[in-house]
Formats: sequence, C-alpha cells, structure tokens
Amino acid sequence: MNMKENSKKPSIDDIARSLGVSKTLVSMVINNKTEKYGISEKTRKKVEDKIAEMGFMPNKAARRLRTGKSFLIGVIVPDISNPFYSKIVRIIEDKAQLDGYNPMICSSDEDSEKEISLIKMLVDSQQVDGLILSSTLEKADELDFLRKRNFPCVLIDRSLPEANLPTVSVDNEQGAFAATETLIKSGCKHIALFAISPGYISTIEERKKGYLKAIQQYKLSSDKKMIVEIPYNDIKNAVYENLDGLLKKKTGKLDGLFAGNNNIALACMEYFIEHKIKVPEQLKFVSFDDIDVFRFSSPTISAVEQPVEEIGSWSFKVLKELLENGNNLQNPAKISLPTRFIKRKSS
Repeated sequence: MNMKENSKKPSIDDIARSLGVSKTLVSMVINNKTEKYGISEKTRKKVEDKIAEMGFMPNKAARRLRTGKSFLIGVIVPDISNPFYSKIVRIIEDKAQLDGYNPMICSSDEDSEKEISLIKMLVDSQQVDGLILSSTLEKADELDFLRKRNFPCVLIDRSLPEANLPTVSVDNEQGAFAATETLIKSGCKHIALFAISPGYISTIEERKKGYLKAIQQYKLSSDKKMIVEIPYNDIKNAVYENLDGLLKKKTGKLDGLFAGNNNIALACMEYFIEHKIKVPEQLKFVSFDDIDVFRFSSPTISAVEQPVEEIGSWSFKVLKELLENGNNLQNPAKISLPTRFIKRKSS
C-alpha cells in the first residue's frame, strides 16, 4: 500500500495541500502568471521549491485540452547556422521559456517553397500556437492563408508591408549609408556592394538604397556593375569570381568593398588571405552584421551592428500579446530598431 502511495505521481492538489494554498495559486505559478496577478516573488519561489521537491511534472496533454493551446511557437529563419539568426533564436527561446512556451525552430534555406511547406506543416498540424518568421517570400499574398485563419504571426528582420503583419526589423538603409559613408570618408572612390540574393528581400533592397544614397550624396560615379548579387547557395565561388574581375580592372579599380552580410564578409576575408590582399592598405572593407570573429581578425573588421537582443525580445513580446489578446491585427506593430556602425582597422 505504501509502495503504491509513494509511486503515485504528485498532482496540483498534492502541492496545494502541502503548502496550504489554493490549486489556483499553484496553477498560476506553473503557467507563469504570477506577475500578471500580483503574486509575490516569495510566494512564487515557495511554490516552485515545493514543485521541485515533490517532482511534479505538468501533464502537457491535459494542459492543452484545458487551455486549447500547445504552448509551442514556430520560429522559421533562413539559416540557423548564421550567427545573426542563431543569436536571435536563442533570445526568443530564453524569453519564450520564461513564459511557458517552447520554440520549434526551422531553417528555410532561402527557399520560398520550403518556407511555405514548413509554415503549413507547423500550422496545419496544430503543433504551434503562433509563428515568428524571417521570410524569403517575394509576395505578401503568399501568407494570406495565415490572415484568413487569424493565425498569430510576427515577421522579423525582413518585412512584407502588404502582408499587414506585425514586424520587428532594423533601419537597414541608415546602417548601409553609415558603412558606405565611412569608406568614402576614408578616401575610397570605387566602392562595390556585394549583396546576397534574392535581391527582392526587403533588407537587401534597403541596404542597396543606403549604399546608393551615400554614393549620390558624395557625388561619386554610380556604376550598376558595382552592385553584385551573390547567390545564397554559392557564396564563396561568386565572391571569388567577382573579386577577381573587379580587382583586375585597369580603370576604376576597386578600392572599397561593402559586404552585405556576414557570410559574404567571411568569404571575402578568405579571398584576401589566399590572394595576399592587404586590408586596408590595398582595399578598405566593411560589413553589414557584426560577428565575434570581426573583433579578433587581423585586421579587425568594421561592421554594422544589429541589435539582436532587442529583435529577439521584441519579436516574442509582440507574439505573446497576439496570443493573449485574440490576435488583434487592426493596427499591427511595426517596430524599426536602430543599427550602430563600429569602426575598426579594416576601414
């Protein structure tokens, strides 16, 4: 008899009785609603300690039946191996878990068909309550099925204005302007921009605008051939081929290079080492996206820093508001965060 009693899994009732509190209070602690209902930190900790002591594990299936929620969120980014996205996803994961949610993370590989397939898999199977998406889609109407189903979705990094969805992004145009302006002020006259494709993606368009704005403002000659699209699935070969061509030109020889993202920048740095290109003596160089290696390379790399922590925090905050307020999209949030240019030795 005692063995059966000892092997019985503890319930919310057991925890409440052992503490002399209500089941409602214990449930609020389990569901991370103590702050919302003004429960003190001392009480919350007392309940959490008892939960740990008794080895209580919430029944997720019962929780879903009771609330109608899975407490899972989908997060789809182009490439989870990219440090920019991996850092954002980690912040989303940390914030989500504090509120009782767990993320299901997927990479679209800059493939719009794969992206749609992933979205439908997560949504149609009712696995997730909401979605955070960095989209590679060209047309906003490809997400109409989400709006028709009133499904909570927040766009991050890349915007699709006509989709009329909440968006958390950065001021790419200003960041690109600052990067290009730095090269100009350091004496560069022939500056190339290597931008990842597909070129219709909002971040790429905005960075091109910032680059061209600086070129025009400082009255440098504008040459379309100096804006190079680098295919996502063949970055190294494309970077090598285009640098070969631009550096061998006899007229208008390349003296400044702006890498449109960190993956392009890394391929450029590899080229410089292999071909013994001295930076900044022979070629001044800047990148969009600041990653750890830029601080330790030789020379150190000037870069546009994006506020990854704020992007991650805001994206989950906005999604949580949608989940808690019936996905009210009358005035979807459009959050644009500032970037910061960090000048180092490469420029």
